[in-house]
Amino acid sequence: LIWSVGGIPRDDFKQSDNQKVVFSLTVLCCLDGVLTPQKGEFVDKAEKVKGMEGAGKALESIARTYGHTFFNTSLLDFPRLMDDPANVAGNLRFDIAGFSPDVLAAESRFSSTESPSSTGGVEETISWESI
Repeated sequence: LIWSVGGIPRDDFKQSDNQKVVFSLTVLCCLDGVLTPQKGEFVDKAEKVKGMEGAGKALESIARTYGHTFFNTSLLDFPRLMDDPANVAGNLRFDIAGFSPDVLAAESRFSSTESPSSTGGVEETISWESI
């Protein structure tokens, strides 16, 4: 999993940032993997409440019916991102924007943490917003 994720940023990000991006992409891949089996059904239901007052609470309720505490309203998933390498950066930003506020809040906490580098030092991880 991590090696396949690591190959994605090759053309879209500076080589020096690839290692920093891998962590965020791995988390994204795992979250998408959890949501994928029911994602199409969820997105169909989400479209019906989009723009309505209280849509955020309605989306949370719909997610709970599938056994999830988070959601993503984007039709994209990780395999689809990999199927379009020429547009992976833009599609990744679009996919990330579809995550529920709690996932985005958790990401902001990750972006301020440090992760070990292959040289034994530490490097700051990249925020999904910078991807």
